[in-house]
Amino acid sequence: MPKELFSIIIFFGFSDIEPNSGIWAGGSEIMLINCTNHPYARWNTLQRKAAAQYGLVLDMPFPKIEPQYSSDDLRRIVKTYADNIEDRHPDAVLVTGEFSFTFMLVDKLLTDGLKVLCTRSKRLARESINPDGSSEKRTTFIFNCFQEYEYYGERL
Repeated sequence: MPKELFSIIIFFGFSDIEPNSGIWAGGSEIMLINCTNHPYARWNTLQRKAAAQYGLVLDMPFPKIEPQYSSDDLRRIVKTYADNIEDRHPDAVLVTGEFSFTFMLVDKLLTDGLKVLCTRSKRLARESINPDGSSEKRTTFIFNCFQEYEYYGERL
């Protein structure tokens, strides 16, 4: 098992974090789990107001997904995250991040009957080319709303 996977499992062994601070104290008040690289403390006023409909927010940091991880590695991480999310019985889960992990986690949570959200934002990007030919991009996201993930068509 890669070292990062072990660290994720250890992280989720703790449950004494506080809502709306990236830490949660336990109990049944938790309503929205924020599984992104963008902690609640850095959300703008508009995004915080939109989240208020769900109640308290728990930051569950998005895992660092390495390109060499196999599909089996991803499934293990997804299972760990999904189990910990489902144990908290949230009203909704916000999931955005690395595409393959996001796809697997969203699919698992939807299959298990949870409401899963992403953010809809305006994206302002500036890209420049460095002297060595590499590119740098600076992106600003302007939050618009939360959007439920939905399947395109009927599930078989």
